[in-house]
Order: sequence, then structure tokens, then C-alpha cells
Amino acid sequence: MEVILIRHGVAEEHSQAKPDDKRELTEKGIERLNALFPIFNKQLSSNSMTRIWTSPLTRAVQTAALLCDHLNINDFEKYPFIATGETSAFLQAIYAQDVRSRLILVGHEPILSHWTKQLTGQSITFTKGMILSIEVADAQPRLGTINYSLDPKKELR
Repeated sequence: MEVILIRHGVAEEHSQAKPDDKRELTEKGIERLNALFPIFNKQLSSNSMTRIWTSPLTRAVQTAALLCDHLNINDFEKYPFIATGETSAFLQAIYAQDVRSRLILVGHEPILSHWTKQLTGQSITFTKGMILSIEVADAQPRLGTINYSLDPKKELR
């Protein structure tokens, strides 16, 4: 099974005027994702067994919606554990999927880095908008292999 982790795009700065869960993508964040997602789409062989899960936080939901548009996927599902970082819920959810499927999760740092370490044993820090594809062969922690990564800071120079 392929698990693809995506950090949300560039969002509004933290402020007392708006709760963290309501922070939206900035115009720059939307532009970068719209430039990166076509490159990402070329990496995918098909979208027939692809599901998109996202954190319910606004900036992640907006990122997932943009991704759906670029991949011609109708909808995505929101899961609170993606925002809270509950590793046991994450592992249980992905290992319950069909091994032939592709699961794309849109989330946050440092959660995505922690989950990458759980799946592959490697330490990777996600920049905003970064995409990391991991091949997960079975339910054995740290045995996943990284297929590729796309970092907007490198891809969109």
C-alpha cells in the first residue's frame, strides 16, 4: 500500500483574532499548491484506488480540496486523529486498508514527521506543502520505504 503524507500549504500567521483551527491558506500557499500538484499528479500511475484523508483544520481541508481538484477525485474524508497526532489511531486506520490502495493524508507538523519515523525509521521534516510517498508492505513499524518526495522549495524554484 502506498501512503502519501502531505503537509498543508502556507497558512495565515498565528493570531489572537483567529483560532488556530480556523487559519486559512494564504494566496501564496494556494499558488504554490496549484503549481506543485500537477507535478505530483505526474508521479501517480492512476487514481482508481486513491483515497484522501485530511485533518479537519481549515488549512488542511483547503489543501485537500485543491488536491481533489487536481487529481479529479470527488471527495475527501476528515479524521480528527490527523490533527491530534494519535499514532495508534493512524496506524490502525492505514493497516485496515486494502494493500492495493493509495492513501493520501493531509496534515501538520510535527505529526507528519513523527508518523514518517514510525513507518520508515527515517527522520524527515516536512516543509509547508511537502509531499512524501511511502510504500508500506505490511503492519511492521519502520519497514516502509520512501518512494519519492516533492518539496515546493526545491520543485518550484
